[in-house]
Amino acid sequence: MAAKAKRASGRRGEATIFEQNSPNGPSSWVVTHYRTASRWAGANRSIIMVGVMAVAFALAYTIQPLFYSNQNTYLAHAVAAVPGSRLGSDWFIGTADALPVFSALLAVLLMIGDWSVYLATLAVFAVYFVALYLVAHRASGMPKDHSAAWALAAALVVVHTPFMEGLGARNLTQGVAEQLVLGPAIQPSVSGVLMIVAIALFQRDRLRMAAVTLGLTPLLHGTYLASVCILAAGFALSLLREPRRSPGVVLQAGALFVFLLVAATGVAARVLQADTPGLIEQARNILVDFRIPHHAEPAVWLRTLQVPVAVVLVAGAAIASRDQRTRHLLAASLAMIVVLTIAAMMLDSDVLKLLFPWRLSTVLVPVSAATLIGFSGYHLTSWLMSRWQPLGRLIPPLAALTAAACAVGGVLVTADRFSRGADTDERRVAALVRDQGLPGAIYLVDPDWSAFRLASAAAIVVDMKSNPYAPGDVVEWWSRVQTLNGLYDGPDGRCADWTTTMARYGATAVVSPLGRLDGCPGLCAVAEVGNQEIHRLCSVN
Repeated sequence: MAAKAKRASGRRGEATIFEQNSPNGPSSWVVTHYRTASRWAGANRSIIMVGVMAVAFALAYTIQPLFYSNQNTYLAHAVAAVPGSRLGSDWFIGTADALPVFSALLAVLLMIGDWSVYLATLAVFAVYFVALYLVAHRASGMPKDHSAAWALAAALVVVHTPFMEGLGARNLTQGVAEQLVLGPAIQPSVSGVLMIVAIALFQRDRLRMAAVTLGLTPLLHGTYLASVCILAAGFALSLLREPRRSPGVVLQAGALFVFLLVAATGVAARVLQADTPGLIEQARNILVDFRIPHHAEPAVWLRTLQVPVAVVLVAGAAIASRDQRTRHLLAASLAMIVVLTIAAMMLDSDVLKLLFPWRLSTVLVPVSAATLIGFSGYHLTSWLMSRWQPLGRLIPPLAALTAAACAVGGVLVTADRFSRGADTDERRVAALVRDQGLPGAIYLVDPDWSAFRLASAAAIVVDMKSNPYAPGDVVEWWSRVQTLNGLYDGPDGRCADWTTTMARYGATAVVSPLGRLDGCPGLCAVAEVGNQEIHRLCSVN
């Protein structure tokens, strides 16, 4: 039987077709798969596009120098774990670490070098973008090779730039209660990126991988415990609407998730345990009413514009989604958040408030916004292309140029941040202490100076932002903050109060406003920096 081969070429790929002659007459049959080759070619282009856009996103989002904002709290234990650290005598470092897994990972990065922290930050940004894009692409019902995919990717880059966030786009990327997943510096909240990855995996029926990814989230940041439970319940409710599904994979995924959830709960319980119920209640009140009411008290954050924006976005995405699983997941998650928020208010439960069930909005809002952008962009571009077909060829290069421009702008902004630094009394004093400080000293500083500890690499008595979570430590932290506030906000001429406080907390040096401690017995001036001066304990003649 003779056979001859010829090539068949097409726009998306190439296949070999073998023609075979039989006794009954000529016939032909395809041995290789033209459509498969076409799909591979399209998939490769999509992967390259998403990868390039992810790099552009990471650069456009911008980063801050190390020890920015909340990093001064969440990186403290990691910094202390690095060999050669001078923070061993710091009281806060001696309290139970509420984020042991996160701190261990960051300590390894810091040991490698600061550059590795920045590289990890960019990698997190890129993963966030890829996961968000994949979720929105599937939920919007967009074909894989449609030109609107480029427009979606570019839109996600643009919306997350600092310039657009300053114009109000931040309402599309953060949740309620002033909480968000992504920020310009790596901190525990970025573990919420894993929840977006889990949604993308769930959409594609990778249930076991979705369960593991979801379960790892609260191991990195315990405040996501309620969020992952709500999301897991949303997964389960969505699967219940698929009666033909085999229960085997679902049960395996559930077992993996429960195992990791128990581990995360065990870590949290180790930190939150206390000997007396009264101490636990007191600590909860301090956290909810004084430390983080903007995060934990619905009566505070429900008055913000972000709440109706978030509800409209999530509800709108649930309606617009072309993916059944995404639709059910968004609707169920939104309903559970609303119910639990109402329960927290009606019961006035500090326990429920500190579980932050509304924190899942930090994931649902960007996912919903991206879905709506993808849905509207797909239909708009399809309508325009039906009237002017060349637009389909123009969209990819225009999207690439837009993303590239955002990336260049982001690099310039980041470079400016690193070159300028922060020029405040706190930073100047911290720099002096870091370079010329008293060896082994414990500094009494203004409790509002949250950046001083890590910027100076020196132990301090307390600061307002870095609170522990073990109940006894919370009560002690609040006592220290109130004592120091009384000193720094009080009148001059209270030398005995200053020296007594230093003795009480083991401080051997103090930073105070210029002239505040002049003439105080037992304190010797060491240096003046701006409007501040440093004194150390000395013998009284």
